[in-house]
Amino acid sequence: MFQKFLNYINKKYKRLKNRKFYQKLNQEKSRMYLRDSDFSDNFCSRKNKFKMFSLTRKYLNFIRINNNKYTPYYYYTAIALIILSIYIFLFSSYFSVQKIYIERTDDLTNINLAYKAVEDLYWDSLFLMDENDVMAKIQSYQKNLKTINIRKMFPDSLKIDITSYKWAFNTKLFDRDYIVTNNWILVPIKNDSKLKYINIHFKDKDTLWIVDYKDILNWDDIVTANKIITKINNSIFDLKIENIDFFPIEKEIHINSDLKTKFIYDLAWNVDEQIAKTSSFFEKYRDLYKSGLNYIDLRIPEKIFYCSNSVKNTCEKNLKRIYLY
Repeated sequence: MFQKFLNYINKKYKRLKNRKFYQKLNQEKSRMYLRDSDFSDNFCSRKNKFKMFSLTRKYLNFIRINNNKYTPYYYYTAIALIILSIYIFLFSSYFSVQKIYIERTDDLTNINLAYKAVEDLYWDSLFLMDENDVMAKIQSYQKNLKTINIRKMFPDSLKIDITSYKWAFNTKLFDRDYIVTNNWILVPIKNDSKLKYINIHFKDKDTLWIVDYKDILNWDDIVTANKIITKINNSIFDLKIENIDFFPIEKEIHINSDLKTKFIYDLAWNVDEQIAKTSSFFEKYRDLYKSGLNYIDLRIPEKIFYCSNSVKNTCEKNLKRIYLY
């Protein structure tokens, strides 16, 4: 034990005796291995490292100790931000409709009616807006519209492109010109000389208050009538359509040929059979047709009735007794 004490004293003595040598050695090491002695003294010393560690540990302990204390404020802040975001996106004027641009691609579309249909959309939220409801609202004003494309232009605009069904026939109602579209909607536009004429016979016209852009005809009858007209144009080349009479109440369509013969079809009966009878008639009685017939009735199953121009007055009386010619 005493020997250890002597060794310790001896070591300290030698250190003190050679202190100048050790000082120079430390300076040389500092110059060779550390570029910034201040940095080494301030940050790399064991003492300062311990201080940094102690401060970090104290800060973490502070957060850990006070975490439960400040947690409700974190929730309050998050809820406030969520509510503010909902208000800005859904209810503020920043994302509401302030501008509406409508473009049409044809002359049958009424741009003024389109704008009237959407006038109550102003200041509605773009995020809450249902595009299907907007389309239905526009189409309720104009049943002739075929396509409606709606595009939201953030932050405050709507872009709407509308297209109507194509032109099909000319007609006249209440002494006013109309164009009948492919879906049989009456559009108040001057008749086109390139279109064929269709006369729509309503028994009680006084009940028709508003016909412009409205679906006043039965859709099933429209589909059947279109089918008859298409089949005649595509398969019965001897029958050249001059004009058409349409009877919504009787559910009939009368095709008037270029030879002034009426072909009477029933919209409530099998179309294919009526067209087949028409084709058969032309195969067997083409010459009779060319000689002059007032009308050909194809409505009765498995029978064809016709009336010759030789008894034209009788034929016309028969038609006028039944129809509003």
